[in-house]
Amino acid sequence: MKRPVLTALTLALCSIQVHVLLITLFATTTAFAQPRNLWQRTFTRGNEHCGFYDIFLTDDDNYAVAGWSGVPSTAMWVMLIDRNGDAIWNRTFPANDEGHGHGLATTIIEADNGDFVIGGNIREERHLFTIVRCDSAGRQIWWRFYRDDLDGICNALIETKAGVLLACGAVGPRNQEHAYLTKLESNGDVVWQRIYNDYGGFTAIRETEGGFIVTDGDGSIVKVNDEGEFIWERVVEGRVYGLISCARGGFLASGSDGAGDPRLLRFEPNGDSIWFTRFDPIDEREIGAGSAAVEMQDGGFLFVGGRFFNFSNYLHSQHGMIIRTNGQGEEIWRRVTQNEHAGSCYSSIIMDRDSMVVLVGTDYFARFNAVMIKIVPDRSPPNVLRWEPLARELWKLRNETVSFRVYADDLQNDDLTFRWIHNDSLIGQSDRKRIQFSTSQDHAVVCEVSDGQDAVNIDWLVHVRDLYIIDHSLDSLELSVDRNDTVNFTITTETIYPDSVIYHWYLNEDAVAEGENASIVFPHPGRNTLTARATIGDYSDEIVWSVNVRSVIWSWEPESLNIGCVRDSTINFALIALDEESDSIEYRWTLGDSIVSIDSLAVIEFPSIGEYLVEGLIVDNSVLDSIVWHVTVHDPSGIHTDDSNGKVRGMALTLHPNPSNSGVAIEYFLPARTGVSIDLLDLYGRVAMKITESDQSPGQYQAMISSRTLPSGIYIVRLKTATWILHQKLVVTK
Repeated sequence: MKRPVLTALTLALCSIQVHVLLITLFATTTAFAQPRNLWQRTFTRGNEHCGFYDIFLTDDDNYAVAGWSGVPSTAMWVMLIDRNGDAIWNRTFPANDEGHGHGLATTIIEADNGDFVIGGNIREERHLFTIVRCDSAGRQIWWRFYRDDLDGICNALIETKAGVLLACGAVGPRNQEHAYLTKLESNGDVVWQRIYNDYGGFTAIRETEGGFIVTDGDGSIVKVNDEGEFIWERVVEGRVYGLISCARGGFLASGSDGAGDPRLLRFEPNGDSIWFTRFDPIDEREIGAGSAAVEMQDGGFLFVGGRFFNFSNYLHSQHGMIIRTNGQGEEIWRRVTQNEHAGSCYSSIIMDRDSMVVLVGTDYFARFNAVMIKIVPDRSPPNVLRWEPLARELWKLRNETVSFRVYADDLQNDDLTFRWIHNDSLIGQSDRKRIQFSTSQDHAVVCEVSDGQDAVNIDWLVHVRDLYIIDHSLDSLELSVDRNDTVNFTITTETIYPDSVIYHWYLNEDAVAEGENASIVFPHPGRNTLTARATIGDYSDEIVWSVNVRSVIWSWEPESLNIGCVRDSTINFALIALDEESDSIEYRWTLGDSIVSIDSLAVIEFPSIGEYLVEGLIVDNSVLDSIVWHVTVHDPSGIHTDDSNGKVRGMALTLHPNPSNSGVAIEYFLPARTGVSIDLLDLYGRVAMKITESDQSPGQYQAMISSRTLPSGIYIVRLKTATWILHQKLVVTK
């Protein structure tokens, strides 16, 4: 029969005679310099005995701890403690009026949503495997017993990447416990549960690829799949209590060997051993165990536990133990408590985001007290407290002076040196420096703080200009407006030449305004870019807004809203809805006061000279928007003749022969130099042929196309310049 696992409850109720003050001195076994305690806190609950078993670093950098409180009637005890070791809140489960018996919290985690999940046991008629979930303020959400037909204890739990809980421990008849593993929904409901009769009790668990790694107190390391089914087992001599994942892959297990000495085991994800280290006792009367470990930034480890001293075959006291190793498990330094007549046992350890190590456990006096210790790392760079200016990216005018300063200390109390570097040149060696920036360019300012071994840099990027924009309105650079809304914008500049600044505003690269203030109309739906640019000589600065223009209209054709054409031209007009799949879209096209189409496309012929308004309207779920084109129809016979002042009247576009069954001559006149594109469109506005696209000087032009490859039908020849669009209908026959 397997030996029952040494549970947290067993450790808590060890009979130890103790009568000393709080222990803060440590003995060492090596000559290496050791880090100091940043602080040490002792926690009590009135006159009750109490102790800590587990600690978890929360997302907001506080410490959640779990343990026990009260003798003879103990309770599961949970505290939230801040970074300075001050209690935020503490709770016991069960509350005094709930009528449950002894309680013990052995493990705690923070769930992804900020709740806390606590595992342990409660003693009713028997010790029951217990899990409690509470909110971030410690208020109970649910409380569950598992396999309450058997004695049991929850020794460890995790929240998986899938958001479910996995808890392990031991259940079974008293002194005949077996390993137990259960997967739970976030509300505590069981997904599956398994008892493993070949193991005395699981003590730790970690998620890994393809399943989970669990450790058995009797020295087994086991991998199971996501359903708890056995995959492989590795057996080591002694006991295994703690398990962590390593940054370089694989795992580290902590416990004791067969002789009762602390040991660490580093192994691959498949369970193969990398190295094994046993730590010799200081005193031949000692036996001990490492209950938990943490990986350090240099790849080494710090692990904690307790040592029992055997006086005449009686385990008389415990001494807290901390051992530091390198990445190969070789001991660097060790601490144990000094006084033989008192004791302490450290049960859990974490590293916080400042690289500080925090450990918890129990100190033994005339009664038991919970203890938490925060340890400065044995090797850490200088600790930068703050710097001035606080902003690390600055904008300054040429010849301005800036005062810089860095405040720092060293956790190992080493002397610090400061080096100031400006654009790669050393310019000072104190904790502060004033710099005048005489050139308009980007300047790099670095303060290097060193303790002789390690250094940290605080760097600033200083943009020095003759001109820069210091403020702008609207403040947000991302905004949404409705189409054709008018929005007011402002920019404010700092410059050494205030009377020489030129301001330009660009909407999608088109110049739309000048001056410090601008009222901008947004006619184009979709994503628009508004740029405000301030310029003085060769220097400029700009602010760019991204403007989402809302409309039920996504786009339209022709793009230009001012169109020129000759008499008898036919023009294709089209509206494209933002949501073309909508079942509630309605279209309406009007020429003057007459409705000419109720489709997305309107083909309109202009037989007479004059000025016309064409409006295309979309309605979608009572939201409407419209586009209005101004169409000028000219007489083709006189459109390019000079008037009495010698000025060109306009553009011309003619086709012949029309209708055509072979070649077509496209003749057109340009009154000024411009970019020209000519396309042949079908009646749906699709480009059937690209004819030309180039910059052209003023004058008369002719382009030839072949209609032999075109199907019979009606087409539109579109001539497009920067300011005008001309259309002519072409009939192709076979």
